[in-house]
Amino acid sequence: MDPATMLPIELLIEVFELCQEPHQVGFPTGNLMRESPWLLSLVSHEWRTIALSTPSLWRKLCIYFSPFPENVTELTRAFLRRSASFPFSLVICDDGVNFLPAHRQLISLVTEQSHRWTHLHIISFGCDNKWEQSLASIDGPGCLTMLTQVNLARTEVSNTLLNFFAHAPRLQVAFLPVLPAGILGDGLFPWHQLTTLTTDYIDLLVDPMLRTLHAIPNLRTLSLRAIGMDDTTPSPSPSLHRRTWSLSSLETLTLRISDSAADSYRGALLDGIRLPILTTLSLETLDSSICHQMAALFQRSARTSHPLTSLSLSCDSPLFASELIPVLRQIPHLSHLVISEAIIMDDVLMALILQPADVLIPLLDFLALQDTRFTPELLLRVVRSRFNDGYFHSGLPRRLKYLRMSLHIAEIEPEVARGFNDLCDLGLDARLLR
Repeated sequence: MDPATMLPIELLIEVFELCQEPHQVGFPTGNLMRESPWLLSLVSHEWRTIALSTPSLWRKLCIYFSPFPENVTELTRAFLRRSASFPFSLVICDDGVNFLPAHRQLISLVTEQSHRWTHLHIISFGCDNKWEQSLASIDGPGCLTMLTQVNLARTEVSNTLLNFFAHAPRLQVAFLPVLPAGILGDGLFPWHQLTTLTTDYIDLLVDPMLRTLHAIPNLRTLSLRAIGMDDTTPSPSPSLHRRTWSLSSLETLTLRISDSAADSYRGALLDGIRLPILTTLSLETLDSSICHQMAALFQRSARTSHPLTSLSLSCDSPLFASELIPVLRQIPHLSHLVISEAIIMDDVLMALILQPADVLIPLLDFLALQDTRFTPELLLRVVRSRFNDGYFHSGLPRRLKYLRMSLHIAEIEPEVARGFNDLCDLGLDARLLR
């Protein structure tokens, strides 16, 4: 007897739930034989009965307009019927096609169920207003009552489109493209509800972005990418950064400024903010000169009960102690440090060696050097000085437990390799990154 047929229905449903990976979609290409939960309903009569009677399995619907299967409308109706009243996520990719009556009929079919949407992701190519017309039916109370997340990062956005989400009382997470200054913070979009925001901004026009962020009272997580100014972008205001904006609720910031086109404004956003309770910062930049602005930011953001504990720095240039160490001195409670894409100069590693006379970031317990160039012998000295091997070391705060590094053990001196192996034998959790 097949063991699968002996499993209790409740356990089998849990197994089916695990088949729903985060990226799993309903029918991306119309090939049902390769997708869950459609595939599960074709295995056996018992599995089909369970799949069709378990609405929670039908919780993500993805529709592609190109290719556009002939039976997509029928499949959509089957999905909506099988999901019953269960909330579901909706992903629509129009692939830049012009909407035909069949497309609009399908959109109308799913917008009738907008009160069940939990996540909405629209991927659209082109600059027309076809989505403003197609989503007009959801503009009203009761239409988006379950919506918690919207992703329009790959869609041409206007105030009209954003205003459709005015009646989404649970909306907290938004992924948006670069927005014109006239849209940021304006209109009926519920900016004040957001706790997580991912978007782009124009590097020379940071004031409208900071003004909007300052007005979001519960913003906890922010991810920003700076992009260069194009020919249509107006010149920056002479009053740029006459004030500093405090993001008083922000705990996690991811900032990518490597695509910025203006060298002189690359760290302009850091110059214009205070982050009093920030605990996690991830920064990707082209050069290490940004370190001076980071140090000033930490000094400006007087922190007491909410110290910064995690820093990730990706820097496609040499990294010197004169740049990084002043940053680390401003964040003594740091426990998690990741450096990637950089050439770590020897003076940085020398400064990280724990010294009784100068205890730098004493709480460090996780260190990762990913896709970096460094001197292995000096890194070994850093690890030896910070790893707690169980012996007394003059009261020095040895907290390091985890080491991640992009280094092939066969490419270093045998004595250095043995040193790392000995520390691993004593309990250091060290892994090589590929």
